[in-house]
Amino acid sequence: MTDYQIEIMYKVMMKRIMKGCSARHLSFLIGRPLDYVETIESLNAPIYNEAELSVIALALEDEDCESYLPAVRCEDILRVSIEKNKIGNRYYYYCGTFTSAERNFTRFILYENIDVNPNLGEGPMGKYNIDIVQDAIFFIADERFFTVPRLPLEIYHKLNSFLGYKIDLYTLQLLLGWFTGDGYMFKKGLDEQQRYTFQEILIEPNN
Repeated sequence: MTDYQIEIMYKVMMKRIMKGCSARHLSFLIGRPLDYVETIESLNAPIYNEAELSVIALALEDEDCESYLPAVRCEDILRVSIEKNKIGNRYYYYCGTFTSAERNFTRFILYENIDVNPNLGEGPMGKYNIDIVQDAIFFIADERFFTVPRLPLEIYHKLNSFLGYKIDLYTLQLLLGWFTGDGYMFKKGLDEQQRYTFQEILIEPNN
């Protein structure tokens, strides 16, 4: 792994933790399998490319992806280790790099609070929030929003704008799961970059 790649991973991790966005939720928003971000953060998959960083920037409410790119592009190859430990209601991440002389240097240490009891009723209307978000999905569907494939991030931003507050991501993930499949409202597909999208299933009228 290069020094440049480590810096990108660190900046994305730091930003998502600061925003209170779990690895699974970031994966969901950018249209990837739920373990996608965690796999990258555990060094078991290639680092994000610039196209992905642009979508991540939108998900984490940054103006653009430039803030994730190191000022200096250092391509030195490093041996990297990262440890993730759960202590109480927190994850602790320790990243170290090794020199050619096998000396270990601490690269970064981060901690993340764990949402152990997700509240599906989060929002100004409390326990009625699921019903409100469901009705909002029906409304934007009637406005033809889903006639083209939509990333979860696009749906999330549209609903937030329509309702006037940020909806709970657990709620959105749950409802999209309910409404997807044969005989339901949406079909789940993949775009050109192999990201999950949701599109309305249009029923052809009988002649």
